[in-house]
Amino acid sequence: MKLTRRQFCAALALTALPITGRAGSTVLTIGLFPNLPARRLIELYQPLADYLAAQLGCQVRLFSARDFRSFYKATHDNQFDVVVTAPHLAWLAMVESDYRPLVTFTNPISGVVIVRRNAPIPVPGNCDGKVVAMIDPLAIVSQLGLEYLKLIGLTANVDYRVAVYSNHANAALAVTTAQADCAVIGKLPFQQMPAEVQSKLRIIGETQSVPSQFVMVGAAVPASLRERIRTALIGFNYVAVGADFIKTNHIGAIVAANPDALAAVKPYALVTRAMLSQGGE
Repeated sequence: MKLTRRQFCAALALTALPITGRAGSTVLTIGLFPNLPARRLIELYQPLADYLAAQLGCQVRLFSARDFRSFYKATHDNQFDVVVTAPHLAWLAMVESDYRPLVTFTNPISGVVIVRRNAPIPVPGNCDGKVVAMIDPLAIVSQLGLEYLKLIGLTANVDYRVAVYSNHANAALAVTTAQADCAVIGKLPFQQMPAEVQSKLRIIGETQSVPSQFVMVGAAVPASLRERIRTALIGFNYVAVGADFIKTNHIGAIVAANPDALAAVKPYALVTRAMLSQGGE
């Protein structure tokens, strides 16, 4: 899809963190977990932003961050009214910054092990001795990938070398360009990649799954507006642009979130918090 000038300018704004002030009463800020490049995030989420703007009668602005750590910090500092975020970061946002779950998606998150289409690597065990591309260790998909490979007898940076990339698209590109032999990336981001990219790759394994991404709302957002946002998001399922959004993103239906569902990712959230603490903020 070709970006309009407005969308391109918004994509540039995605790299503008840290945000210096909170949104005014007529602007709703949405923070997007930076698991894909800014341009692709805009392509995927602009229809949702436009829909919410029409439903709520206010401006809706999309933001993200240059990396996962910056996104965590911006969320922690309540710089967004709403965040679309990975489940373990949703748990941290809930317990550390009083964000509240609004909705989630029905398709769970998992990681897939990918190789070049014609690579002589039939199963994940053959990643032994290879370079494996992954994204930031703060990402739950990377944690799932490390756990999965460990279960089949492969220890990171002992049996294979980890090469870290900024997002799932770049990790996949590293495989297509032979900078890496294999990669562990998110199944949903893989499905969101252009068909021409997917056609160059082959899935040889899949990790266990965890709950999908959550849409969280900041505590400063009035309760009446919170419920209007939740209602609008669920209603997005039933309009044509929403159906296209769900199909393009491979996320499943948008449903009301149960905070108890985040308990399943608490162990990953605690590992993430420990890594954040070691690296500072």
